[in-house]
Amino acid sequence: MSDSVHGPDDRAEQVYSLYQRGSELLETGNFHAATIPARAGARLRARQDLDS
Repeated sequence: MSDSVHGPDDRAEQVYSLYQRGSELLETGNFHAATIPARAGARLRARQDLDS
């Protein structure tokens, strides 16, 4: 992911944004494309958990 994410609040915002994008893709039937933001969000979330 981007190095522009600095703090936990920034990461939480980015994780939520990725969640929203993935949800939009699922709603339109783009199941494979939805895995991209889902994976990116999971990686960011894991990094956030490690920093806590």
